[in-house]
Amino acid sequence: MPSAKQVCIGATPQAEALLADLLAASIEHLASLPESSTVYLKEFRKPTALTTYRDTKADVGVRIVVQLAVDGWLGSARFWVNGFSLKQGEAPIRLTPEQLYDFH
Repeated sequence: MPSAKQVCIGATPQAEALLADLLAASIEHLASLPESSTVYLKEFRKPTALTTYRDTKADVGVRIVVQLAVDGWLGSARFWVNGFSLKQGEAPIRLTPEQLYDFH
């Protein structure tokens, strides 16, 4: 059976593709997304979840985070997390590791 690390590496291209699609989306589309949405990737031999988080705040605009989580041994997990914030009329700004900390 593959390790959680191997599965996380194997599933990362799907997470990156989702993030790229979201980066290309309009702010109106992003603002209409649910607060969270999870897809379970069945092609891997370990429980693997790809979740999109959205929140809207006046000072940040829309914040989008994509999290890939793979269950490991004895309750451990491997994560890939990335995201951005977007204000009307501005370019997306990638979130820093500190801003993504709560999603690990």
